[in-house]
Amino acid sequence: PSCIRAFGNFQGGNLKYWPEDDKKTNLESLREEDAEVLDVQNTTAFMDGNRAHEVEAFTGDERFSLVFFTAGHYQKTADDVREQLVQVGI
Repeated sequence: PSCIRAFGNFQGGNLKYWPEDDKKTNLESLREEDAEVLDVQNTTAFMDGNRAHEVEAFTGDERFSLVFFTAGHYQKTADDVREQLVQVGI
């Protein structure tokens, strides 16, 4: 899952998310009425970031997002790579 929140002085900029996206359909084929609109300026949202999503148009000075996610199969990372990541503080 992904966790997302938007910050800044802006209006609009909601996140549109297609929770039923099968990850195979051409994006242009997705129907607008199947999308959920998430207000990530006022609420932290959790979603599957591998499914279709987009940011709606916004106005204002700035909009930035913090997104936290876990990469799939991270537990299979080789020991030497894991040690390198620890050495650089990750």
